[in-house]
Amino acid sequence: MRKFDLGRSFSAGYTREDGPPKPSPEGCFACATSSAVAPADTLVVGDYKFDVLAGRSAGCRTALVTAEEITDLADWGSPDYLVRSLRELLPIWS
Repeated sequence: MRKFDLGRSFSAGYTREDGPPKPSPEGCFACATSSAVAPADTLVVGDYKFDVLAGRSAGCRTALVTAEEITDLADWGSPDYLVRSLRELLPIWS
């Protein structure tokens, strides 16, 4: 975030340098805490199963963004939302 000057664009951030990587839920907890939001009121958006696993372990809702057909969801559980683009998530905030 510092490298690309994104710190002003987000209220919270968590990278591999900050602690354990996904699928650990620590990043989700840290971002929710620093934003003063309960994990249950948080949506974790990612493009891989570790994003969903981390969010679910933290008690967050999850969204998986993928253009591919996912066939192994039974192995790690379905996300709350499965979308093809971030635009499909906009109605959630409306």
